[in-house]
Amino acid sequence: MARFRDVLSNKNFLLLWLGQIVSQFGDRLNQMALVALVSLIAPGSSMAMAKVLACTLLPSVLVGPFAGAYVDRWDKRWTMVVCDLLRAGLVLFLVLALYWRLSLVPVYILVFLTFSVTRFFLPSKLAIVPELVAPKKLLVANSLASVTNLIAGMGSFALGGILVAQVGYRTALSVDAVTYLVSSVFLVMMVLPRVPRQAEPSVERKDGTRAGGLGRLLQEIREGIDLLWQHSESRFLLGKLGVLWAGCGVVSVVMVVFLQQSLNTVTEGLGVLVSFLVAGLFVGALGYGRLGGRYRRNRVMCSSLTAAGVLLLAAVLGVGSTGNAVLASVLTFTLGVVVAPMAVSSMTLVHEVVPENMHGRVFSSVMVVGDLAFLVCMLLASALSEVIGQEPILLGVGVVFVLLGPMGWGLQPRMAVSPSVTPR
Repeated sequence: MARFRDVLSNKNFLLLWLGQIVSQFGDRLNQMALVALVSLIAPGSSMAMAKVLACTLLPSVLVGPFAGAYVDRWDKRWTMVVCDLLRAGLVLFLVLALYWRLSLVPVYILVFLTFSVTRFFLPSKLAIVPELVAPKKLLVANSLASVTNLIAGMGSFALGGILVAQVGYRTALSVDAVTYLVSSVFLVMMVLPRVPRQAEPSVERKDGTRAGGLGRLLQEIREGIDLLWQHSESRFLLGKLGVLWAGCGVVSVVMVVFLQQSLNTVTEGLGVLVSFLVAGLFVGALGYGRLGGRYRRNRVMCSSLTAAGVLLLAAVLGVGSTGNAVLASVLTFTLGVVVAPMAVSSMTLVHEVVPENMHGRVFSSVMVVGDLAFLVCMLLASALSEVIGQEPILLGVGVVFVLLGPMGWGLQPRMAVSPSVTPR
């Protein structure tokens, strides 16, 4: 099985990987700067913070499907380059707008536009991986792509918080813009074979005429959605990720309050737990990248979801009754270890079972399902927790994970498996 050094010896993949480490550090810095900005303009307003979060998620639903269709048409590398340049420009424009008027209105608008551009960048980044590495190295490449997020996350929030406190949110946002520019330079340095551009196909209507323009675009989006629903592998992927992201939406809000009350902490203890979670995700992604080729993707995802449910139940019952920070740290680290393979498997499964010319549409559709499930369940859980409390909701999520985890274990997906490895 290919090892990490084999993938990193690929110059093109190495450039993509390094560029994303830089830009995703900037993303974390951006988040801390926005938190500081909202706290300055609307101190103590949870609604203002919720509006900013909504501006980051709504583009997935409103723009994502169209972005995926265009990504499948365009050159993926140059799409990413243009997206990085646009995001750098939007962030710098936000800095200038805040000098002119300290208001949340430009923040909402420019955050929405920035994340709308990101809807084109993310599926391009995911879809370009099979163009950079051989099929037998996809699992390792996707593991390293996941590790990119975790490297940027390890300490980035803490470092970003310190930087924002020292230099202010305007300078922090300016640094974020620079990271997008650095990422674009890495992407430009990639050398990929020139692929002749094919004529965009027209779509035949029911009356026998040919559709073009918007009609063709809408048909391509529909093809991506149809592919997700027609094949058992895609339905399995959507179901598992939908459940996971719905649970994450619930936990992202309710668990914070639960831990604050159980551990008698506000931010310090939560920061430590986030560090343990990120460390667990890092270890899980690395371990699965080295050993995961021995196991079927669907079984890995089933096992991960079930194990996550068990650990969530243990955390709620154990930490809730004891208030033990050490126990919370151990369970949080272990949760990261068992969830990481699910994220890596989902990306690899799409690469293996979906035609390459539809990767953009399928990845965008998967993101829409995940973000929508996250947003809806986050809002519902926040309101419900005010009525019944945090523990019943968290226990319910754990039970759902445990019950739905085994579903799909017997699926026989059409996977490209290395002849030297026999999946269990």
